[in-house]
Amino acid sequence: DERVKAYFNALKLDVSDASKLFLLLDYDQSGEISIEEFLQGVQKLKGESRALDMAIMMYEVRWLAEALINLQDFCDKGFARIAPRAS
Repeated sequence: DERVKAYFNALKLDVSDASKLFLLLDYDQSGEISIEEFLQGVQKLKGESRALDMAIMMYEVRWLAEALINLQDFCDKGFARIAPRAS
């Protein structure tokens, strides 16, 4: 939609990678972007492309942190099963 492109251009927001933009705006990871998420996300991202780059990095760091927590839980459960039990 040309109106949406014009809106993003007015905010100096590069939206060449729509899938990453969707991930950034879908903060609660519901698979949908609410009006509130959209408006808050766009306000955070407006400005030079540096703001978008920072937001992408913050998303990736948050994803990695969650992945590490899940890995730690998995390892803890695995080690608990194989560790000798104290009696």
